[in-house]
Parts: sequence; structure tokens; C-alpha cells
Amino acid sequence: MKSKGIRALAVTVGGGLLVFLLMAAFLGSLRNTQPTVVAVRPLPAGARLTADVLAVREIHASARLPNALSDVKDADGQVLTVARATGDQITADMLGEQAAVGVAAQLEPGHRAIAVRVSQASGLAGVIRPGDRVAVVAIIDPQQSVELLSPISEIPIPSETTEKATGITTATLSAPSTVAYVVVSGLRVLLVPQSFRYEEVLPEEDSSGLFTIARTTASSQRESVILLDVPVEPVEVAGVQVSPATLLPLLDAKSQIYLLLEPVQDDGIRITTGTNLGELYQAVLESTHASPPVPALP
Repeated sequence: MKSKGIRALAVTVGGGLLVFLLMAAFLGSLRNTQPTVVAVRPLPAGARLTADVLAVREIHASARLPNALSDVKDADGQVLTVARATGDQITADMLGEQAAVGVAAQLEPGHRAIAVRVSQASGLAGVIRPGDRVAVVAIIDPQQSVELLSPISEIPIPSETTEKATGITTATLSAPSTVAYVVVSGLRVLLVPQSFRYEEVLPEEDSSGLFTIARTTASSQRESVILLDVPVEPVEVAGVQVSPATLLPLLDAKSQIYLLLEPVQDDGIRITTGTNLGELYQAVLESTHASPPVPALP
């Protein structure tokens, strides 16, 4: 009987010791944390990091990402290449030194990134965001593009006119007029500068106004550049095969570019014809000076 009691006591003590050791190991694993740099608010890709948007939190070693940073100073002044949500870890692989870093990884083979200058009107008031699809409309003014049209201006462009009195047909020269043409559509927006984006902010709790204020001022939206994903393969523009990768820089230098925001779902509508201001003006004049119809006699 005495040996059985000793055996039962040993089993009890051994079981308790085993439970104690397992609990100690579990609590020890909980304390196995390391300081890790995390984001304190959502951060977009391309944002330059500062100390006020980062914090150091204790994170368990098993949940810590490879190359995770331990000190905010290691990320201060660096540019984030991928978007991060609140609480996400910041690693050394996500940082760069240039604002456009990471854009090259978004380009498919046969595509190039091109920046075009836009104003508040031509850039859709800054409401476009990366990932949107746009079409490019080029407005060419011959008065502002003398060099572009100088080879054409030396070639006479006859247009036939008929004299009403004599019935004699004569030829006159038609001066080139401003034209607008859809160059290419379906271009993906890669980057929109934060200073150019139009964004509403939530009103303060003590604010009695009915409208929120825009975070971006009108002065910063006056002019900027938009980075577009442009294919290299030639497309037909006004009957000419030309690569958008070389056409857009030329039009950006010699004309005014306007962006058309396209719907998320393709509606199949394609604008293929251009608009000639001279022809439109002539049509308006003809319709204005047209003789009124003669009423029929009863």
C-alpha cells in the first residue's frame, strides 16, 4: 500500500511539473517579441516616410516579416514602394530613394511609362487615380505650332468656290485651323502627384458648415504631370501608323493634351473622328445665314 501511495504521489508531482514546464514554455514564447516598425495610418505607394507616420511595436518573432525594421530612423526619409495599411510592418525591401520607384515593375512587356503635362481642366480637376483608364485628346493649334505645320504650310491647299454671278469656279487657299483628335484610348494611369489630387476631407466635429473643404488647393492643382502606361506597338491615328510612345511626347511639346476618363467597364464606344474648328465654324455660319423656308400658299 505504501508503494502504491508513493507511486501515485510521483505521478501527481510529475504531472504537475510537466504542466508547469509547458506553461512556462508558453509564457516564454509569448515574451519572445521584437521591436518592429509599423505604419500608424494608411500609406500609399510612393509616399516619402516620416517619423510621425511610423511607430515601433512589439511583435512576436514568428509573425515578424523578413528584413523587418526595428528603428524608425531606418525608414525616415525613404520612399515606400508598396501600399501599407494601419499596423502593417515596414521592411527594408519596401523602401527606395526615388519617388517613382516601383513603377517599372507595373509595366508589361511592350509598354513604357510617359509623363504628360496637364492643367486643372485638361487633367480632370485631379479626380483621376492610379489604375484609372483614360483617353488622350490632342488639340493642335497651327498658330502655336508653327514649327510642326511649317512643312505643310508651304503646300497650297486649294478649295473650290463658285461665284454666283458668273458661275466661274475659282480656287482659293484654305488656312489650317485648330483640330482636336483622339490619339489613343485605354491608357492606364500609373501615377498622379499627391499635390494635384482633388480630395475631400472630413469636417471637424465643431464645424457647422454644410460642405467639406478640399485638401488640395486650387493653386497646387493649376498644373502638374500625369504618368501614363503607353504601348509601344503602333496604332492608327488619322490614317497614319505611329507608336504612342513617340507620339505622346511630340504632342505634349507641340499641342495641348486633354484626358478623357473612361468607365470602369468597357462600353465599346470608340471616338475615331476628329473635330476641325474651321469646318465647324463654317457650318455654323452657313446655318446662321441660311434663308428661312418660304411658307406654302394656302
